[in-house]
Amino acid sequence: MSIGLVVACADYKLRFIDNDQRPMLASGHTDYVNHVAFNVTRGASVVASVSDDKTCRIWTTVTPTASEPACLHIIRLSSPGIAASWHREQAQFLMIAERSGQIRVMDWVRLETIWVVSLNGGPGAGPGAPEGLSGLDANVTASGMVGGQPYQTQAKGGMKWAEWKAGDASCFGAVIGSKWHLWNLRDSASAFPEQSGERGLAS
Repeated sequence: MSIGLVVACADYKLRFIDNDQRPMLASGHTDYVNHVAFNVTRGASVVASVSDDKTCRIWTTVTPTASEPACLHIIRLSSPGIAASWHREQAQFLMIAERSGQIRVMDWVRLETIWVVSLNGGPGAGPGAPEGLSGLDANVTASGMVGGQPYQTQAKGGMKWAEWKAGDASCFGAVIGSKWHLWNLRDSASAFPEQSGERGLAS
């Protein structure tokens, strides 16, 4: 099945729709689904969904029976998931943003965390990454500390959104509360964002 549309419904289920078949129903989430993302490099046959149930689920429509999407992985989160976004050049990389302000980049095939930061303090940069995110440094401390100082923001209001930059798969941005942040993973393994701002002002 080549997915044309995925709809997250009030019953916590996903409907996978194309032009040739009846909708396929995917159940498993136990609370509202906040975002659904296609892995376009895999022909849109793999989908990630994040939910208020504190999970990210990876689905595929390439199943033996093709009667319903199969859940490949369940990734446990520390808070409700707000956004999921696939790396546009390397299909195994998935970014997950949580309401708490935590963002992680994962190798979803190996279920390994490549990089993680908390915009309210907490976990910091993680271990090194394969080619394509080669700027990530395995020697950066994993406790949220960079150069002996924790990166944190006083922004309140929770995670609003996070997304890879169009045209540059090594950059991504996030909005938490009224603040925005931008990271360039090619040039820096730091948990510190390359740029930050509030209400249209950069710093």
